[in-house]
This record gives sequence, structure tokens and C-alpha cells, in this order.
Amino acid sequence: MNHHTQKPRPRRRDAITGENTEVHMAGMLVLSRKIGDSIMVGDDVEITVLEIRSGQVKLGILAPRGVPVHRLEIWRRIITERQSEARSRGAAPPDPRSPHERDRGEAA
Repeated sequence: MNHHTQKPRPRRRDAITGENTEVHMAGMLVLSRKIGDSIMVGDDVEITVLEIRSGQVKLGILAPRGVPVHRLEIWRRIITERQSEARSRGAAPPDPRSPHERDRGEAA
């Protein structure tokens, strides 16, 4: 294989829809969606593609009130605050890595 040829990514067929999806090596499911299409996370969280413009994707997220939804950078700030609070109480601090970083085995 020359350097211009990419190895095909592993694919998985959805058992219900029959749709092929790409699977990254770290276990991340990669889906192609169009404006108006949605994906479900569990039974209670629906994520819908609302707009795609100038390299940005606008998502709508429907989740129960008790399910926190944050952009990753905001979540990191919350975790940093929780770490400080836990250390001041002498408790074990939360893991600062995102689920994707934990799956890839990245250091904290």
C-alpha cells in the first residue's frame, strides 16, 4: 500500500436500520447525518442536526432535566472545580479526562 492509499476504516452494520457506520479504533462510533436527522443516546437523549454552515454544526439536544449537557470545554471547567472541592475535603478527585480520552488510554 502506498502512502496515498488509506486503509478502509472498520464498519459496523446497525442491527435495526441496516445502516453502515464507521468505527474508529478507540471505539468511537462515527455517524453521517444530514440537517434534520437525529441520533439517540440511550432511551432519553435525542441529538438533532439543526444547521451546517461555514464549518460549524448546530445541534439540538433533547434530554431530561436531570441529565447535564455541556460543551466539552465547560465540562472541563466543572470537573476542575470539582477536583478542587474534593481535594479540600480530602476526597478522591473526579477523573478529568473525557470518555473518549479514557477509552484511548490518555494520561490524566
